[in-house]
Amino acid sequence: MADIAFAAGFASIRTFNETVREVFALSPTELRQRARPGPRAALPGALALRLPFRQPLNPDNLFGHLAATAVPGVEEWRDGAYRRTLNLPYGHGIVALAPRPDHIDCRLSLTDLRDLAGAIARCRRMLDLDADPEAVDGLLREDPLLAPLVDKAPGRRVPRTADAENSRSAPSSASRCPPRRPALTPHASSVRTANPSTTRTAASATSSQPPPRSPSWTRTRWRCPAPAAPPSPA
Repeated sequence: MADIAFAAGFASIRTFNETVREVFALSPTELRQRARPGPRAALPGALALRLPFRQPLNPDNLFGHLAATAVPGVEEWRDGAYRRTLNLPYGHGIVALAPRPDHIDCRLSLTDLRDLAGAIARCRRMLDLDADPEAVDGLLREDPLLAPLVDKAPGRRVPRTADAENSRSAPSSASRCPPRRPALTPHASSVRTANPSTTRTAASATSSQPPPRSPSWTRTRWRCPAPAAPPSPA
C-alpha cells in the first residue's frame, strides 16, 4: 500500500488514507475487505491514469528533450504524447505520457498488473515529477545570469531514464535503456548520430526474444536489453 501511495504522488500514507476515505467514504482497509476473496490471477491490462505534479512545469523543455533523443522502435513522440516500452520485473509494458495543465496523462499497457506501482514510479522519476520547482527556481534565481532565463521559463525539469532508480536496487529484468543521449555514445558528434547506434543496440538485443505486442496507439516494439550480470569478484 505504501508503494502505491508514493507512486501516485502522495507525500505520506496519512494523506493517501484521507484522500481514499474522502473519495470512497471507506478506508483503504475497508476497500480491501470488500474485494473478492481468494487468489487472483495476474492478468494483462491497459490503464488510464493521471500523474500529479507541483506547479510550475515547463513541458516544452521536458518533452522536447525526450522527443529529440527518442530511440526509434523504443521511444516515439506522436499525437502529442511521448511513448516508450518498459522492461519491468514481471513482464514488459508500453506507456504514453502527455502533458496537461495540472497533470500528466499516463496510459499504461502492461502484461502483468503486478508491475503497476513500479511502472508509475519509473514514469514519475523519468519526468522528474517529484521535484520541488519553486525551491529549484528560487535557488537558480540567486544567479544574476540565470534569473532572467528562469523567469522566462519556470518549472524546468531534468528528464531521466526509464531504468529503476539505481543499478544497486534494480531487478535483473529492469530496463537497460541508456542515459539520455548523447551520454551513451560520448564520441558521437550529435544526438542525431547517437540515436542510430542505440536503435541498433535495442534491435539486436530484442532479436532473440519475442517483442512486446504493441497496442494500436503506439508503434514502439523493441525493448532495451536487460543488464548483464556483474563480474564475479576475484
